[in-house]
Amino acid sequence: MKSFHSSCRLLVLLLTSVIESLSATVFRPGARSNSTLSTSFLDLTSRADPRAGHDKSFRPHVGGGADIVEYGLYLTSITDVNMKEGTFDADVVITLVWTDIRATVLVPAGQAKVTLAARQAKKRIWVPDVTVTNRYMNAIDTISTAFTITASGQVTKVERLAATLTSTYDITYYPFDSQVLITTLGSATLMSDELQFRVLAAQPGEVVTGVSEGAFNESEFSIVNFTEHVDDEFDGSLHKSRGSLILEVKRHGAPYIQNLIMPEVLIWLVSWTVFWYPLTEPFAMPRVMTALVSFLSLLMLALRTSSVLPIRGTMHWFGLFETHVQTLMFANVCINIFILVVYHQLDRPERAAIIQEEVKWAKPCLAVTLLVVCVWCAWEAQSVEFVTNVTYGLLLLLLIVYLGYQLYQLRDSFLNQDKTGFHADLVPDLCW
Repeated sequence: MKSFHSSCRLLVLLLTSVIESLSATVFRPGARSNSTLSTSFLDLTSRADPRAGHDKSFRPHVGGGADIVEYGLYLTSITDVNMKEGTFDADVVITLVWTDIRATVLVPAGQAKVTLAARQAKKRIWVPDVTVTNRYMNAIDTISTAFTITASGQVTKVERLAATLTSTYDITYYPFDSQVLITTLGSATLMSDELQFRVLAAQPGEVVTGVSEGAFNESEFSIVNFTEHVDDEFDGSLHKSRGSLILEVKRHGAPYIQNLIMPEVLIWLVSWTVFWYPLTEPFAMPRVMTALVSFLSLLMLALRTSSVLPIRGTMHWFGLFETHVQTLMFANVCINIFILVVYHQLDRPERAAIIQEEVKWAKPCLAVTLLVVCVWCAWEAQSVEFVTNVTYGLLLLLLIVYLGYQLYQLRDSFLNQDKTGFHADLVPDLCW
């Protein structure tokens, strides 16, 4: 009996405390906590609207037509255009606008709009899973995101991203080239019959699509033009709507002339000076070393260029220029050694002097001709690879023919050199 009475007493005390707390809440509004007041609005908006059948898991027009998402892409900066990797870094502001009448429940009465953070909005409204599709291996960082909902049901998402994007570059006319940089948006899950993109029309005084004036301040490119483009992409059974911002940019060629082209021209000029050295014995080693060191220096510059450009199956303009310079310098090395052999080994100083005088003036003329060909290819030629093959073959043919002609002029020396070990029966028939 005592235990029964104790239990009843505890039950009465519990009920009394509950009634007192409820009465304090109902009859004393000021006693409500601030946290209860701040969360009451969010608790109300998180409930489903029974009249509209609100469920944020489904798009507004599920079972009907495709939902229209208007987009705007604004690039604030573009840096590090990496042609070898096929990427570029961009700071992008993405604006997405769609209509969802179910989201009006979030707008407080008497207000025209409400702005929500990304975490709050994604819990309470449907958000299209739009992402940058040409990002490089998930190299994307969200800086800020905001959602604005109007009383009419229009939802606007503004997101700023720092991303590394992929692109395909045409290196044919590098470093006097123009490139196309593309930023593409697409839905991660919805097909083209469920979500369609449309270019967002900006309001007066508002800019939602384009490029900032200082976007290329830290890049070697300048903007030529930009366009928006919407299309449907079909890859097997994958049908997607894509919205893109296409930038046409042009490279500043002057720094590359100073840092790449002029050093190679100067190295060739150093190599050409060997034909101004005397042919006497004290200058034999300086002549050989000047030609060889210049040629090796050019090869080192070529390695630097290859580290910037991707290796592809087609020839580019700068490759044509480097091929010509390398061929001319290799010819300098070969002809210089040939002149020294004629002068010292065959003991024909008159013929060596003639050869040197011919090469001394023929080389600059040939170099200027090849430079004109390179400049013409940079502006007019449709097939750089064809021009490269033709000119490279002509250069080699010219070198072989010239050396063959000089060997023919020296046939008597090959036949009559006994002191140096030359014998007629060891000389090929081609020499005479």
